[in-house]
Amino acid sequence: MSSAPSPAGEAPVPLLLSLLRNGVAPMPELECVNSDRYADWTSAVTEDASRAGVNATPTVKMNGQDIENTDAALRQAVEAAS
Repeated sequence: MSSAPSPAGEAPVPLLLSLLRNGVAPMPELECVNSDRYADWTSAVTEDASRAGVNATPTVKMNGQDIENTDAALRQAVEAAS
């Protein structure tokens, strides 16, 4: 389990573990976090997102272009692309 600081906006791992230990989630989830089972996948997806310019969620892109995160902007982008 890494004790490295979490990126901005993410809960630190010790806080997540504390929540899990105190009944916020069942033990299988705690075991999953402790095992680092998905650590490589998570790192790869995070790196891919960073390279694509994703720095917040939700991030909406169409054809590689950022779309404003509003219903109207998304509808306009879909209409323009069809």
